[in-house]
Amino acid sequence: MSACPLVDCHTHTSFSDGHASFEDNVRAAAAAGCRTMVSADHLTLPASMDATCEVQVVEGDLPAHRLAFEDARKLAAQIAPELELVYGFECDWYEGCEPLVERWSRGAVVRLGSVHWIGNPGNIMAG
Repeated sequence: MSACPLVDCHTHTSFSDGHASFEDNVRAAAAAGCRTMVSADHLTLPASMDATCEVQVVEGDLPAHRLAFEDARKLAAQIAPELELVYGFECDWYEGCEPLVERWSRGAVVRLGSVHWIGNPGNIMAG
């Protein structure tokens, strides 16, 4: 029986609430023998949910986020050609989010769904 390949579907960078760059994550995944790594930074949120932009890729940073991912893909091809790097986002669910998620995550291959808050934006409880 063959070993199950190592897959990481939940990585973050400093574009959202992580501390590493895409390149740091690629190097760590390569060192661990990871076969697939999904970029899953927190997608843009309405101001009522993250007014200080602490945990999200803000809308204005989305183009730079994509460029940084593509640079990391080039690095992965050089140092770990067996590593599949997948572009995605961790998307919070909230009432009426669908058109925003569609717009903000354009080009993503994976949308990792999450519920971090329960209630109305003015009365949010940590989930």
